[in-house]
This record gives sequence, structure tokens and C-alpha cells, in this order.
Amino acid sequence: MAAEQLIEARVAWYRERGCRHPAVVSAIAVFRQLDALIPYLLINRRSKQLTQIESVLHGVLQKGQIDASADIFALAVFCAFRRQAVSEVYLEVLDRNPLPQAAASSDQAACFAEMFALGSRCESYFDITPNVMGQILQDRYREYYKINQPPYRNDNTTEIPTAYASKLIDLDPKGKPEDLPTYYQVTFLSIFAVPALVDILLLTTI
Repeated sequence: MAAEQLIEARVAWYRERGCRHPAVVSAIAVFRQLDALIPYLLINRRSKQLTQIESVLHGVLQKGQIDASADIFALAVFCAFRRQAVSEVYLEVLDRNPLPQAAASSDQAACFAEMFALGSRCESYFDITPNVMGQILQDRYREYYKINQPPYRNDNTTEIPTAYASKLIDLDPKGKPEDLPTYYQVTFLSIFAVPALVDILLLTTI
């Protein structure tokens, strides 16, 4: 739903109930301004300005004193933070699986979101089911990949393409295998070969 549709529906709801409300144009302007401001504050870690927004919310959202302007302001802040939260989940999913299967169902995106971002608290955080979150993520990266075609998968590797480096063992290019002493080889035979030989003898003689 676009910002204009959301604000117009909200203002229409106030109008039906005879409540005073701000102009639609002004409400949309505030909504868009906060939607652009909050990501900037979060990315640049402007904690002072974020604290000011929090203080304003605590000041205007008092029981029995919430008017249409305060409600729309709170709605704009809530939607801005929620949009950023969905974007964080989206980035986390694509970091773990940058080449999702285009033909796969939304279950793949939902599983990655639950495993690496949300756990089992999707409904607590977003008030939607994991299947809905998976559909949102799938629609979003499908729209992106329609314009920006992903590279072909490399069938010669078994590693999952991801933004995280795989755990590899560091090997010394100049290293040489050590020569095992004789007692090592004898110990190896005594542990594995001798018991196996005894088992074979028992099975064949009984």
C-alpha cells in the first residue's frame, strides 16, 4: 500500500467519525519526511535525534489525549521503523542466500528469515505469519532480479553461495607430509588390524 493510500484511508476514517484531522497533503508530507529521515538517523547513528523522536512520541501519546495529528505522526514513525526492519530481514536473507531459487515457493525465504533473522518471533515482531513474510521477501527479490539478472550458478562447486566466508583449513603451501615412525604404524595395526583378525578367526572357527 502506498503512503497516499494509507493516509487517505486514515483521514477518511476520521472524517466519517466527525473528528478534526490535518489536511491530507500535510499528513502525506510528514509521513514521507519521517520515512526518509529515520533511515538516515539509523544508518548514521544519530542517537540524539532518535531520542528526540522517542520523547515526542511519549509526550503526544497520552491516554485520552491522542488526536488525529498525534495518531498520524505515530503511524508514520511506526511504518518507517517497520519498513527498515523488513529491509534488515531482507538483507540478512540475501546475505545467506544471494541466489534464491526463482521457481521455489516462498517457503525458502520464510525458512531463511526464521533461521537467521527472526527465529520463531515473526508474529511478535511484525504481526504476520512466517509464510506472509516469506511471500514479501520473495516478491521483493523477484522484482529486483527481473531488472538485475543474477549470474548463473557454478555447478562445479558444492558450497552454497553466501556473503559469509566458508570455514577452510589453512594449509602451508611449503608443508610436507611427515614420515611416521615405525611404532606409529605398529600401534595402528594393533588397534584396527589385530582385533579384526581375531573377529574373523572366531567367526570362521565357531
